[in-house]
Amino acid sequence: MEMGTALKGTVHGRTVELDEEVVPLDGQRVLVVLEPIPEETLPGSEAADEWRTWVQRGPQGPIEDEGEPEFP
Repeated sequence: MEMGTALKGTVHGRTVELDEEVVPLDGQRVLVVLEPIPEETLPGSEAADEWRTWVQRGPQGPIEDEGEPEFP
């Protein structure tokens, strides 16, 4: 892990639970800068899956086109 690496986690009162361990800094005092992540942001694995699907389906992306919408 490099110095200045951004990690994600969840705040619980005065505790921040990170999504991964930070072994090299265990027991050391650190500076923590908090920035909320918008709810619509997908976790890394889900975002990677969506990109993979988009690449496999080509320029049309993962959205299946049912043709032109019909209006009454």
